[in-house]
Amino acid sequence: MEHDVAKTSIEKEFGNFLSEKFNLNKDGMQKHSGENPTHLRIRDKSGIIDSQDFEKKLESLGIPYKKTQGKIYSRSPDYIDNGFDVKWRDHQIGVLLAIQKLGKVRRKEFTPGELQLETEYNDPDKFYAAVATGLDGHPLNECLMSMLDNLKDNKPIKDLDKVEKEDVSRITSDFGEILVAYKSLLIGNAWNFPKNKNEKVIDGYENDIPVSVKNDKGGGKVNLSEYKNLIDQTTTTGKFLFALASHKKEEAIKTGVHLDEELQKLIPDPSNEGLKKLMNEISYDDFYTKVSANKYFKGLGVPAPKHNQRAKELWIQQDLNPIHFTILTLISRIWGESDQGVEQISSVVKQFLNKPKFVKVEIKGLNISITEQKFDAVESWKTIYWSRATAAWHNYPGVEPLKGIQAND
Repeated sequence: MEHDVAKTSIEKEFGNFLSEKFNLNKDGMQKHSGENPTHLRIRDKSGIIDSQDFEKKLESLGIPYKKTQGKIYSRSPDYIDNGFDVKWRDHQIGVLLAIQKLGKVRRKEFTPGELQLETEYNDPDKFYAAVATGLDGHPLNECLMSMLDNLKDNKPIKDLDKVEKEDVSRITSDFGEILVAYKSLLIGNAWNFPKNKNEKVIDGYENDIPVSVKNDKGGGKVNLSEYKNLIDQTTTTGKFLFALASHKKEEAIKTGVHLDEELQKLIPDPSNEGLKKLMNEISYDDFYTKVSANKYFKGLGVPAPKHNQRAKELWIQQDLNPIHFTILTLISRIWGESDQGVEQISSVVKQFLNKPKFVKVEIKGLNISITEQKFDAVESWKTIYWSRATAAWHNYPGVEPLKGIQAND
């Protein structure tokens, strides 16, 4: 554990060192841990401009580094390939430049809260005026307000050529909530933005009907906890999804294992007591050799090399995280994506998602396109899950459309 303590503080030390050397903002550099390896995360307000600026600073100090490939420190498309492995004071330190790519639009810049909009609206003119006030002074003000004009009077969007390619999806995603609300108000509906700022699924309520706004990429994981009281528990699949939605760990594992015959053979007794007994009877290495040797499991559910040592330590301590991670991964990827699993999941999901609807926002030519489809019109659903072997419940399994959301024109 001493190594972990030292590793926990070295990122912060390195951030402070950079701040002092280059007169940077310490608040823009923070140690980050979670689903990814512990690393120093450098944000926009730090004073570092981009990866080239960061490289020059490292080189001026003679600090060795190499750029990482892919998404090792972040799953966000904005930050992929912006990772660095830095050697400082005999330590290897991971660094992610969480600095958005070029563009005039920042993430979450146009949310109702950022634009200081009220929660409830009935008058489209009042809403229009409020949005104009919120956008006052923004370099894309005229362009964005013309999108509202496009919805009302079919006038073409202005200055679209000034919008960076990187900004289009951010506009249709964040400002899309504003566009959908305005269109709804124009046809006489009442609109409410969620009072809970942490709402993960619903972006607004149209005449009390929940609406989820998506950009042109569509799709998205459904947070089961939002709908737990609507889940039919008369089937094993329904009981499993309800246990996940209710964050009942042992019940989710016990029910989930019985969804797949091969998993039942691997885990004879999925209760917490049974799992600890199994972990006491078989070594970590032997268990994962057994999982890897089973072709049915396709090599899934085995801790990644970067988590292997810590997962092994937890196993010896009879901590359930490693085996829970394996079980949840196999349930989701083997049963949850199989034809049988998809059919059973879809039957349950389509029942409890028959009220809300997806609304898709796109920019087509010089026009805004808003199309919608209710959740229950999505034919096929599957489970989705990712987490760490050392913290299996860092993320709970959810469900998502098998083929994304295809809006009806």
